Amino acid sequence: MIRLILVATNIVHNPFILIRFELLWENLLYLLKTKQTYLFNIHLMMAIIEKIGNVRRFLLNQISDLSPEQLNEIPKGFNNNVIWNLAHLVVAQQSLCYLRAGQPVVIDERYMPLYKPGTKPEGLVDAYEIEKIKDMMLSTLDTLKVDYANGVFDNYPVSSIRYGEMASIDDALQYVLFHEGIHFGYIMALKKLL
Repeated sequence: MIRLILVATNIVHNPFILIRFELLWENLLYLLKTKQTYLFNIHLMMAIIEKIGNVRRFLLNQISDLSPEQLNEIPKGFNNNVIWNLAHLVVAQQSLCYLRAGQPVVIDERYMPLYKPGTKPEGLVDAYEIEKIKDMMLSTLDTLKVDYANGVFDNYPVSSIRYGEMASIDDALQYVLFHEGIHFGYIMALKKLL
């Protein structure tokens, strides 16, 4: 600390060094601010992914006592079932985060057309497939965290969705959390009728 004060005192007597010092200081402050913003943003987005995981873990807990028949049942007045909604959450997250960013999905691509928006169950999902869907509910989020931290989505293009515009992976993650809440409600309503 004392050395810094002595150096700073000597700098004051030389205008050229003083200007150079001020520029370096401004650049350093900018870099620190940028790094802090970047670290804050990563922390915030990891927290959002964790909240998505919390919703999914809660859903999996809520349906843990349902049989494959119940998970496949479509109650009167509905056009889908619990297992379709779970798989749809995985497919929607993959589509919003990976496909829109020009990246390949991290799940078997055969799920994409079966559970995309506007689809409905085309048949019964067997116990083996149910377990795979349940596993993907959490494993895809683990992969998403790693990919986010590694900058896989840095070139995310601006795109429109039903509820507005997404200009970054951060927007997509916030929308995924919103979307999870919508389907959480659907799943709970379906469960009450089983």
